Amino acid sequence: YGTEFRCIWHMACQVLLARPSYIKFALKNGFVSEKGNILTNAECCYRYITKNPQFKEEHRGIDDVEIETKILMACKRQHKRVNTEPYQACWRIVQKKRVEMGV
Repeated sequence: YGTEFRCIWHMACQVLLARPSYIKFALKNGFVSEKGNILTNAECCYRYITKNPQFKEEHRGIDDVEIETKILMACKRQHKRVNTEPYQACWRIVQKKRVEMGV
């Protein structure tokens, strides 16, 4: 049908979550995995863009759609070229930026 797919997670890792401000936000609020990686899931991204570190995702279909739509729109508002292809290791973009920051 000519459907085009976009990986919101990959987009968010490139233009929202690799920002020093997100990395500092994540560290301040304990959004770190057991292995010490900055979390890059939709819930943490939404917490960042809404400035609400206590937000809890309901994990209901319509709520997930609304959250991910807001994340997509936040990415698009950056007006930056991004790779929209699915990339399972996109979380590493954020980890690399953290290393570059030295935090």
